[in-house]
Formats: sequence, structure tokens, C-alpha cells
Amino acid sequence: MKTLALTLSLTILTGCIFQTQAEPWHPPKPSTHQVEEKVQPTSKAEQKDPAARKVFIDRAIAATALEGHPKGRALLEAVFNCNDRYEHECGFVVDEAEKDAPAAYKAGMALREKNRDDAEKTMAEAEKLAADKDKARRALAEKLKAEDEALLADLKACVKDRTPCVERCKQDKLSSACVALASYLVTSDTKDDRFDRAEDLLGPPCLAGMKAACDAQAKASVERAEKIGPADAAWSTLVAQGDDLATKNFLHAFAASHFKGAKNARATERMGEHIQELTKSYCGTVKEYLKVSNRAELARRAKKHCSEDPPTATGLAGEEQVLTTECHAVYATSCP
Repeated sequence: MKTLALTLSLTILTGCIFQTQAEPWHPPKPSTHQVEEKVQPTSKAEQKDPAARKVFIDRAIAATALEGHPKGRALLEAVFNCNDRYEHECGFVVDEAEKDAPAAYKAGMALREKNRDDAEKTMAEAEKLAADKDKARRALAEKLKAEDEALLADLKACVKDRTPCVERCKQDKLSSACVALASYLVTSDTKDDRFDRAEDLLGPPCLAGMKAACDAQAKASVERAEKIGPADAAWSTLVAQGDDLATKNFLHAFAASHFKGAKNARATERMGEHIQELTKSYCGTVKEYLKVSNRAELARRAKKHCSEDPPTATGLAGEEQVLTTECHAVYATSCP
């Protein structure tokens, strides 16, 4: 039986569809992607019809290309040339192909298949997987194009008059009007809370899968770091001390109300002295924050934090206590 040479690259894959014996596959060196392999046709008819073999091989290449995996061609060649899936190098690359490039994997397995009917069935599966992937990719492209067009129109409209933009965003939290409004806030507004407001607007549409919203969110994050990064860092330090102080105040009041006796009274007194020291430290951190921000922004951040994410503590019965009142009290502390 005559042996034909088959190299799976753009100029090869014109040998035989089926193989009965092959050398173990080894990853190609970075300088080349060609893998030489000798295979045997499984029938005289196949030997006499190289055109049919080439058509079949071209289908494998086309399915892999349509799938669009960046390493698809290399994975196709690897699957074809792997004799033993359980050999270390082979197993790794074949598993990668099956997981990340299923069409290339199926196409490679079809080329290895000895039985013509099974090979055709496997190749058809590869082509369907590739077609489905291409269809999904085209649908996503159309979706993104529509989103971009809607956002561009809303951006132009919001620049002229933000009122309709605001109203549309109120009616539909996932609309491109919210993204346009957030973009305006980040680029044109001067208030310190503009980034928080933009984040509130961009969060829902981004979570819903709107790429334009996620892109705007990422840009807003970079812009925030550049514009108010020092204030954010100072606030992070301040809020940690503030929440700790609020918790200590709660525990102090809790101890004074529930633990009686001279011994407990002394412990409660020492706790109060410790809280005084913590308050002095807290006020020092407030001064540091005001060096990079202002009192109005401090009040805004404190109100938002205590309303949305206040500290908590454990009550007498083990239940969680939300310290909203204690939180507001701490951030309202009058520091010298």
C-alpha cells in the first residue's frame, strides 16, 4: 500500500483523509508550524481520488477558520497528529482543542477517522459547530453596532438638552440614555460626586451585558483615579477608622446598659477612655482627608456610606445590629 506524505498547513492537508498509524505529536518549535506526518489511505478508491481527499481536508480547514479561534489551525494540526491522547503533550493540546476550539477538534478527529461514514458524520458536526459560532459572532456584532449607534445619538442629544436624557434613563435603567448621561457627568460635570453618580448609572446596563456601558465604566474608573484618587485613598483610611469608632461606641453603650457592678463599671470606664483616644486619631485622619477634599464632599460620602453600607455589630442575643445611627453620629463628630 503506497504511503503518502501529509503536512497539515496551508499548502498541505492534500494527502489522505484517514490514517492508520502516526508518530507521536510534539509541540512545534516557535520558528515553524509545520508537522510532517506519513499516513496510509484506507482503500484503493481513496488512493485513486486525491481530489475527493483534498475537498474533505479543505472542509476541515474551512470549519476551523470559520470558528475563528486564534490558535485554531495549530490545534487542528495537533489533534490530527496526536496518536495517544494520554501522552502528556498530546493530552494537553487535545484537551485544549476540545474545550476552546470544538470545531477544530472535531475536524481534526474527522481527518483521523478510518471509517468514511464516521468521518463524514464527525466533519458535519465540526461544520455545524463552526456555523453556530459564526452566527453568534455575527449576532453579537450587530448588537454592538446597534448599541453604538443608539449611544452616539443619545450623546448628541444629551449635549443639547439633558432633560430628555434624564427622563429616558429614569424610565429605563438599561437604556443607552443612562450611558450617555454618565459619560456627560464624567467628562463635563465638576462636582466631586460625579463619579459615584456615573457608576450608579452605568452599573445596571453593564451587568445586563451592554458593552458600551462596561467600556464607559472602565474609562470612568481610570478618570476617577486621575482626578480624585488621593481623595478616595484618604476616604478609605477615614471610613475604616470611622466604622471602628462607631462599633466601639455601640459596644460601650451596650456594656454600660447591660453589665452592672463595680468590676464591670471600671471596664466600661476604660473602654470609654479608649474611645476618646480613638476619636483623637479619627479627627487627625479627618484633617488629612480635608487636605485633598472638602467638608461638603466628606458629608456627602458619610451620608451615602451610613445609609447604604453602615457597620454592624452583634447584639446580646447574637443577632446582627446595623449601626446606622452610630455611623451618622461618628461622621458628624466636631473635630477641633
